[in-house]
Amino acid sequence: MTTLRGATHSGFASWNTSIELIESVSSFEPHQVKTLGEAFDIAWEQIAPSTSKHDAHKEIARIVLADLIFSLARHGYFDSLWLAENAARIVLSRQGRGSTGG
Repeated sequence: MTTLRGATHSGFASWNTSIELIESVSSFEPHQVKTLGEAFDIAWEQIAPSTSKHDAHKEIARIVLADLIFSLARHGYFDSLWLAENAARIVLSRQGRGSTGG
């Protein structure tokens, strides 16, 4: 069983984690949400090939990626390429230590 910021994970992300991500999105303007979505898509293209083939591990990696992008955006970063590059770099470095892949 894996824990992701207090959410217990035994197959897919918990309901609480999903609600937290929805609440994060609701704190941004529509054009900002579009930028965050673009950043997520760009970053996921970089991360997906190195992510475990297990659906549960992919889901964790996607949640971690979204959380990182939201965190960076809350600090005022809204360039989709910058967000994608930095979030992907962080996730990939964590996968190298075994915390989101497997």
